[in-house]
Amino acid sequence: SFLHTFPFIAPADEKGLIYRGFVDINGQEQYIEVQLASRHQPLAIYGSPELKALLLPYLDTLQAKLEHCHDITWCLNDLKAVLENKSQLLAYSKPSSADRWSLLYKELDQLGFDKISELSDALDSFTFVYSDTGHRAHRIQVKLPAAYPLQSPTIIADLPAKETTHGADLLLTQQLSSTTALSLSMVDRLQQAQHDIELYQTLFDAMDELDQQARVLAPSPVKRADTWRRLALGNHCSVQVTVDPWRPNQQRPLVQFFGREEMLEGFQQAWANYAASWQPGASLLTNLATALPTITTKSVEAQDDQDEMACAICYAYTLAQTQQETPSIICANLHCNRGFHTSCIIEWLQSNPSTTRSFNILFGQCPYCNEVRAFCEEIVKDICFIDVQFFFFFYCNRKSR
Repeated sequence: SFLHTFPFIAPADEKGLIYRGFVDINGQEQYIEVQLASRHQPLAIYGSPELKALLLPYLDTLQAKLEHCHDITWCLNDLKAVLENKSQLLAYSKPSSADRWSLLYKELDQLGFDKISELSDALDSFTFVYSDTGHRAHRIQVKLPAAYPLQSPTIIADLPAKETTHGADLLLTQQLSSTTALSLSMVDRLQQAQHDIELYQTLFDAMDELDQQARVLAPSPVKRADTWRRLALGNHCSVQVTVDPWRPNQQRPLVQFFGREEMLEGFQQAWANYAASWQPGASLLTNLATALPTITTKSVEAQDDQDEMACAICYAYTLAQTQQETPSIICANLHCNRGFHTSCIIEWLQSNPSTTRSFNILFGQCPYCNEVRAFCEEIVKDICFIDVQFFFFFYCNRKSR
């Protein structure tokens, strides 16, 4: 059994095709995950950056040895034997400083100095600007470790999160070329990032159309990594739409409605009626606008969406200092129906001489409709502010004449 030789390796699936654990390479424990070859997928090896650096010089040898390996014991023994070949490891020495700078200059020249928008004083961090097929500009940051080129650079791009295997880097797979699979080169890693950007073109197209033609409230500012939008519906109601980054048009998005229950009922019913007949061949905006027509900018005339949905006290939709707080308290008077930030209405009530208090309960009039006659409906909102629980009752009394 492989456990006698590799006691810290254990199977991770019922079929016995995936194994995870640690292997001893020259006295050092290295994390590794092995996915044995099967009918549906080739052999793949994942592991730590240190193991990745060790494997790089022997990629061709490993691919030849492990191409048809279906036994975990043979696979690990071959891997260990190749890596512990001391005569080969001696040749894997750290390059001199002059060699490092020479390599760095060649790579930057190959990438194009005109593509660099920012660089650090120590020349260990670069920001490149890449224009995708949709003519959208993307900033890609490259951070070089002190051990570069023996250690892979870190690539940071504004993209939706990709699924990974326990944070491990892909080390070896027959589906990728040797350069792409194990390369530590900044050029190869940057080209891989550009390839990843191109994979999201359908998502970018769908979200750009939404940003241009829908009444988008949040996020602000919009980032390419954001796969959600909060859209204004009207009457202080909104809907948050979260899409599948790989199938933004084909897959029906997840939706969450915000606003007063009485006002939301019609929107929720319209969405429920249309959701089952979602058209995969149509764009995301077309489907959403068919179900909820008021999300589009064409549905309003000479009206600012932020003003319509903004807090009636501070006239802003979001409060950055309170982690993007949005107007969540809506006046119960349907003729008023104005929204307020929790923090804004607390401050207003506490500073208003007409506000009364009973223990931790504040009683105050709505800042706008306090002259509305015979208004007796209450709004009750449970919130927590500065570790005190407040309950707010907005009531509109008949103005004394």
